[in-house]
Amino acid sequence: MLLAGAIVERLSGLSLRDFQRQEIFEPLGMSRSSLGLGGRAIEDTVWCGTELGRKPGSTDGDDATRYDYTANSPYWRDQGHPWGGMHSTAPDLACCLRMMLGGGTYAGRRILSPASARAMVTDQNSHLARKPWGIGFGLAGSADWNCTLVAQCL
Repeated sequence: MLLAGAIVERLSGLSLRDFQRQEIFEPLGMSRSSLGLGGRAIEDTVWCGTELGRKPGSTDGDDATRYDYTANSPYWRDQGHPWGGMHSTAPDLACCLRMMLGGGTYAGRRILSPASARAMVTDQNSHLARKPWGIGFGLAGSADWNCTLVAQCL
């Protein structure tokens, strides 16, 4: 995913954040979506419930140190890397999922090629038992903790 993000940046001349906003989020009407925080305060986003990602102020003595390196730290919440870090709302995400399941088209507008949309929701890990992944998304039946909403749509 890192290499794919670097290729997008080189070919488009845009940062990955700007490319996604301009070429995907805006055409889909996803006005509440961004790679990274997109100007939001962390307090306005959902806490990622991980074992090591405890909220600041917890009574556990070493939480402050662990928090600096978890998905909930300010650094990682705004990192917006190609393999994660997108912030969105349920209605915005639904537009993206409908586009992928619609063969790359949403509301009469082509966003992805049919082959790209199909690859996103087709198992790319068929050699791994119970780890079905499309491109960027866990699929139905995945034993992996990252299984996402796409799985519910297939």
